[in-house]
Amino acid sequence: MKTAPARPSPIWNNGSTMRRDRFSLQAHVGELIEASRRKTDDTGQHQKRYDELRGLIEHLTAVGDRNAVVTHQLRDSIDNVRGEADQLRRDILRSEDAIKIVDQEARRRITEVAQVGQNYSVRIDEIRSDLTHAFDLIEEYRRSIVHVDPALNDLREVDVVLRQDIGRFHAQAIERHEIVVDRLEDNRQATDAQFVEIRQSAEQRYERLGERIDEANELHRELGLRIGAVAHQLDELRLVDAAIRRDIWQLHEQRVRLRLEQAQAELDVVTGQRRTVESPASNEARPVAPRPADR
Repeated sequence: MKTAPARPSPIWNNGSTMRRDRFSLQAHVGELIEASRRKTDDTGQHQKRYDELRGLIEHLTAVGDRNAVVTHQLRDSIDNVRGEADQLRRDILRSEDAIKIVDQEARRRITEVAQVGQNYSVRIDEIRSDLTHAFDLIEEYRRSIVHVDPALNDLREVDVVLRQDIGRFHAQAIERHEIVVDRLEDNRQATDAQFVEIRQSAEQRYERLGERIDEANELHRELGLRIGAVAHQLDELRLVDAAIRRDIWQLHEQRVRLRLEQAQAELDVVTGQRRTVESPASNEARPVAPRPADR
């Protein structure tokens, strides 16, 4: 007969299973503890990161506020710079206008100086032509007095002297021309300065005239108001005068009526007295009528 194989005991099997479960549970608990420890470490790192991020956020907020303040200041500065640029543009335009005026005046003065220089040049050419004519005359006289030998040397000396005088005169004319040109330049500069002073004085006069015109307008306005008030008072006085005239006429009429009533009363009294005076005389003149009883 075959014997059945020996089976393990149920108690033994339960003990081994419990140990395995215990080991697995311990391992699982260890894993959970390790995971919790790791989470705790990660939480500390995250907290540090959160603190760093919070500091960065606060720093960024402060930087944003500072940037906003700087932006406002920059905007104000840009507005100021824009206003100064506009003022500078207006000043440049005024300066360009003044430069154009001065340039035109300088061109006119230069044209005048050039005209004067041309006149002097023409005059110098005339003097040269006169000198040439004089030299021709001298040569003609020299040819005409060639036969006079004793006076020829004297005339030559006189010719040399004349030539020296003419050269001196020519040099003096050139110097005078340069002096005149310098004087014209000085006069031009002085005239420019005078024009500047006149322009400044004219601007000041225009400003004072504008102020006086404003004052005159203000006075005119005040006088208009006063005239309006006087006209209003005159209208009121006219109304009062008309009322007083009406009252005077009413009083005058009342007085005349009173006098008329007094005269009428006096007339009635006089008439009554006359009647009373005339009634007895009429009774005496008229026969007495007999009474009915006497008949």
